[in-house]
Amino acid sequence: RSYTQAASTLTREQLHDLVYRLNEDERELLMNTLKQFESNKVKAKFEGQLAATVWRSRFGRPAKLKPVLGDVDPTGSYCAVPEDWLQKKFAETVPVPPTSDLMKLGLVNALPFIGFGFLDNFTMIIAGDYIEHTLGLFMCISTMAAAALGNTISDVIGIGSAFYVEKLAEMSGVKPPKMSPIQLEMKASRRAANLGRVLGITIGCLLGMCPLLFMKEDKEKEKDKDKNKPSEASATDAAAAAADGVANIVAVK
Repeated sequence: RSYTQAASTLTREQLHDLVYRLNEDERELLMNTLKQFESNKVKAKFEGQLAATVWRSRFGRPAKLKPVLGDVDPTGSYCAVPEDWLQKKFAETVPVPPTSDLMKLGLVNALPFIGFGFLDNFTMIIAGDYIEHTLGLFMCISTMAAAALGNTISDVIGIGSAFYVEKLAEMSGVKPPKMSPIQLEMKASRRAANLGRVLGITIGCLLGMCPLLFMKEDKEKEKDKDKNKPSEASATDAAAAAADGVANIVAVK
């Protein structure tokens, strides 16, 4: 910003008269303007010593400062250090967890998902089969529709049983490895945890298919009953025909 200069230099008497002509607000404004002028004047002396123009060390701090250590920057223009800078620098020094800790982490994440997978499949099969044999008698419902309704019931039960499944997993005695929060956020730790969850849910779903073993025997029994029904009906028809023939012979006689 450019400023105009007075035509002539003001004398002490003129400045004295000027100050006495001003009111309180104008005097306060004049004082603030003078302080701002002095601040800008001091700041101009340190323009070559700002942190933005000084080489930085590998720790992110200025490598060399011209002011004496302990002096406050009068300009207030030093670059601020980012909030997450120190955390990132510390994360670079943290070692990667060993394989044994990663295996424990995967096992800890797998145990609760074994319970989730077992309950989900077990409840879905039982509920779907029951719905098919009950609602199927009153309305035309397909096996897929019965399975979908059974899956809905298993999901609702899964929401309520999540807390108890996690408690049972903790009671198993498997303790998580001692890892820092930074180690838990590493890519290797995330992969181990996700792999454990995938294996756990797969094993749980396979174990939850056990009701199918008993349902297969029930279906075979139903098929045997259906096969025996025609033979019983034919025997009944033959007996009825024989009785009818005997009755006709007696009537002729």
